[in-house]
Amino acid sequence: MKISFYVLLVCTFFAFQGMGQTVKTDVLVVGNGSNALAAGIQASVSGVKATILMREADFDIINPAGSLSSGLQAEYSMRASGKAVNTSNLIKSWTDSTTNLTVIKSVSWTKLKRAGGGWSMELSDGRKIRAHVLVNAERSG
Repeated sequence: MKISFYVLLVCTFFAFQGMGQTVKTDVLVVGNGSNALAAGIQASVSGVKATILMREADFDIINPAGSLSSGLQAEYSMRASGKAVNTSNLIKSWTDSTTNLTVIKSVSWTKLKRAGGGWSMELSDGRKIRAHVLVNAERSG
């Protein structure tokens, strides 16, 4: 009987562990477009922990026009050159292979406030994000 109680207690603890989880990051980027992707990747490449928060399931990317010789759009063009490219798969592969970068998809934020020297954001799925820097990379931002 005692073993069943302890097993139930441990299972309950782990079931609720995911709810109310707090994600800690240096830079929080909010947006779905090219701006958000560039800000998140640049922050992570610069050596800080970055998180991109997206309301949609995929990035809404505007393909670069013309020949670009530098920057993240040039990197995108280089990765896509000579191939029939599925933009979503290319970007997923790129963000998955970038260290210090986390992408949270299909979640909206419900509350944003200053917290000490940074920001605290509550998400619609119950998680919280604490960040030192907040970047609004929405198109309207």
